[in-house]
Amino acid sequence: MIPSKPRENFWRVPCPDVYRGPHKDPNTAGKLYANYVKEACDTYKARGEAVAAFIMESGMSVAGVVLPPEDYLKYAVKSVWEARGVFIADEVQTGVGRFGTSSWAFQQSNDGVIPDIITMGKPFGNGMPLAAVLQLEVSQKLMKLLDQNISTLSVVTRFVLLLDLLY
Repeated sequence: MIPSKPRENFWRVPCPDVYRGPHKDPNTAGKLYANYVKEACDTYKARGEAVAAFIMESGMSVAGVVLPPEDYLKYAVKSVWEARGVFIADEVQTGVGRFGTSSWAFQQSNDGVIPDIITMGKPFGNGMPLAAVLQLEVSQKLMKLLDQNISTLSVVTRFVLLLDLLY
């Protein structure tokens, strides 16, 4: 995909796909794909406009389970934070242990980047039509709970208890 030009309210950047995309070398692809995010942020800043957010499905499951290159989030989110935007991880499809080696898709080789906001849905409800949105303070506390190797039902129970304690 060729990067789009900025529109009035958003800029769509290329999917960081090392299999089908233009940047295939895993040693350089993360930074090269993140440069599209940096270009978008720099363009808006140069026009005197704010960057509100960078929204990304952390493991792009609808696109065929595309995992971004290892250092992509580190560089992309750095540009967003420097532009005073927030990073929103869309974990509706992929969160709460669906990737097997981590609780969240954004944890897959991301150098410790923690989103400002996490959206979750399908796995969160364990079959029930539930969804949630977490902001940074809550997500950091939840990350500590989910560092343990625990089942989805246990995660949901602990998460509900955590929210009950926080609010």
